[in-house]
Amino acid sequence: MEMVGTVIYIAIAVVLLYGALRGAHKGLYKSLIDLGVTIVVAFLSVWIAKTVSKTLVDEASLMEFLDWASAQAPNLAETLASFKEIIVDFSSDTNLVGMILSLPAIILSPFIFMILYLVIGVILKIPKMIIARSIFGKNTGETYHGGSRIVGAVVGGVVRVLSLAIFLIPLIGYINLTNDTLIDISQPNGSEIVEEVEPLEAEGEADNETAKTLDEISTTCGELQSAYIAPIADNFALKAIHACGGNWVFKTLSSAKVEKHKISLTTEIDVLVSVYNEAKPLITTPIEQFDDPQATAIKNITNTLDNAIILPSITSGIISHVSSAWLEGEEVFGYAKINVGEYYEPTLDEILALFAETTEATIKQDIHTVGNLVTICIEEDFFKEVLGGGEALNVAKNEEFLGKVFAEIYKNDTTRPLVENMINALKNYIYRVYNEVNETNIPLPEQLVMDNITEQNMYDEGALIAKIVVDFMKFYETFDMNEEDNTKLLIQTDVRSLGRALDNLKKSIIIGDSYNFLLKAILKSEGASKLQFLTPEFIELLTTTDTSMEVVLVSRQQIAVILSAAKGQDREEAIKHLLENVDPETAAIIVETLTPEILWNFGMDMEKSEAMSGVISSIVQEMASNDKELTHEELENEIEAVDKLVSTIQGATDGTSTSENIFSTTEGEDSATGMTSSELVETIVNSTIVSSAINSATADENGDLVEDPYKISNKLSETDKTSAKDAIESYYTENAVDGDNAELEKTLGSLATILGVEITLTK
Repeated sequence: MEMVGTVIYIAIAVVLLYGALRGAHKGLYKSLIDLGVTIVVAFLSVWIAKTVSKTLVDEASLMEFLDWASAQAPNLAETLASFKEIIVDFSSDTNLVGMILSLPAIILSPFIFMILYLVIGVILKIPKMIIARSIFGKNTGETYHGGSRIVGAVVGGVVRVLSLAIFLIPLIGYINLTNDTLIDISQPNGSEIVEEVEPLEAEGEADNETAKTLDEISTTCGELQSAYIAPIADNFALKAIHACGGNWVFKTLSSAKVEKHKISLTTEIDVLVSVYNEAKPLITTPIEQFDDPQATAIKNITNTLDNAIILPSITSGIISHVSSAWLEGEEVFGYAKINVGEYYEPTLDEILALFAETTEATIKQDIHTVGNLVTICIEEDFFKEVLGGGEALNVAKNEEFLGKVFAEIYKNDTTRPLVENMINALKNYIYRVYNEVNETNIPLPEQLVMDNITEQNMYDEGALIAKIVVDFMKFYETFDMNEEDNTKLLIQTDVRSLGRALDNLKKSIIIGDSYNFLLKAILKSEGASKLQFLTPEFIELLTTTDTSMEVVLVSRQQIAVILSAAKGQDREEAIKHLLENVDPETAAIIVETLTPEILWNFGMDMEKSEAMSGVISSIVQEMASNDKELTHEELENEIEAVDKLVSTIQGATDGTSTSENIFSTTEGEDSATGMTSSELVETIVNSTIVSSAINSATADENGDLVEDPYKISNKLSETDKTSAKDAIESYYTENAVDGDNAELEKTLGSLATILGVEITLTK
């Protein structure tokens, strides 16, 4: 390519020599007229070229060109036909069509300038000759009127070189633009070829090939630039022309004003190349491996697009046009507005009305929002989790992730009302369905307006929803729809998590006054109906109570578990569940609501209900007040103690007859309970919670003795009472120690009071 430089210098030398000879022949003044005409021709050519390029590149000419291009390149015919369809559909939007046509116009304008420069130069030769003759007559330059031959030669040479330089400005401009573009594209990809990822092996291979392709493109562009473009772009003469006004002229020619926008070809290409380079780490890396480099690339791309005009303007114009057309009932590309049904039709129209107002400014804000949301997904490992074989919910339960997402959506003036509309549509839907199912006519709720909500509110709302997701996940993970044993279902289901989720739903600024309707929808669902304690009356209570849903639901669950234990169904497992889940708040509700009547309502006869109500309430209270961490052995002792005490109550109240013994006289002998009184005594004394429970049950607030607290003393036969008396006294004799036996005496005395026997405790 060294020959190109030589040719350029030879051409300049020839033009300079020719201009000098012509200038010497004409003299100074005629040469000055040539200089002035050259400048006038340049300015006229620039002005006319910009005007002509806009005129030539209209809708009709573009259509003709696309038809011609389709004939020349059949493989592109389908793509070009789609582009023609876009032009036709958007022909009524002059701003959008003008923006589309501006690109070919600013590309052609420099070439039109070159043609006009030659044509206008020829046309102005005649008036130039007339002007020169009218001033200088027929003077050929030998006289004073023609001016100095020597100075004329200098000016003549300058005029010819300047004329050549002006003519070459468009070519030099495109050469420099091509040179800069190839240099930028030939830069390294900025990311290594990624290894294959196990869950997405095919995609990993594709990304490897993409990275190799980008490397090949970079290499090819680098070779083209160094071998062919650089020798021309680096030529001193051409660089001088470009620096001395040529760049300004080229940018003037390759720019246009459409409506209020000034479009520059160099700016648009710089933006596209920058986006291409920044996108390399995104293109060559599987999404599930996105990390800091990709997050940085996305931020850079969104910032770079702020400088673009054509792409954002065309995108916003298309969105606006399609939305407006659908609102007016028109089809676009042969597609009518989506039918979303009567419930969501008003919401869709409101969304389309928002999109119809899309502008270049709003689309750039939207691009930033999308970029920021993707960046958040990268930073919080959303893609790694979801596309790496995990679950989206594992990220959705991340409070930081959802908080950032909600706050980002709120900051955008477009997405904020969009989210408002979607939320209000959901709330309206809940009310409408509720009205249909219940044949009511409750007015729709007050519509959410997010303008009175702060960004921090939205962050907190996202974090709150993350908590709700976590708790609902815990609930559904433990809820087995196929479990037929209601006791097992009650015990294994984590209703505490369901309660927490409902409590947080109530706090949500988004759900608002739709909470009660949503609550009923959840609690009346097919799955929840398997939890038999969720009766219609209880659900109605939940919608009106100010008490925590967690406390109320857990309390109700425990009552159901207690009933199962009282009936002898999975008693040991039920007792263990009670010991592990009862706290002071739930215990208070259990004691308050666990009346003989509720037990009777669940199929227990009144006598047994009265006895069971007392014993279970006292045990539950002690469970709640016990803050000691029980060992496995201690836990087993408590389970056994509760089981034997409940068995005793149950055996004593199974019938009104006292003829059948509830205690066996010897181990293994048949009786109502299958245990000896000695087993009961030993188990109760060795427990912590149950022994405290019976101590509390046999004394009132003042410490006075309570007679027959569990209502069973008159249900025991004389044989059982004698057996119990002997067992209690024998246990004391065998286990009393020298010193303080007050606690042992208190427990044995309480047990004797419950069984209705009088004892004498001696060592």
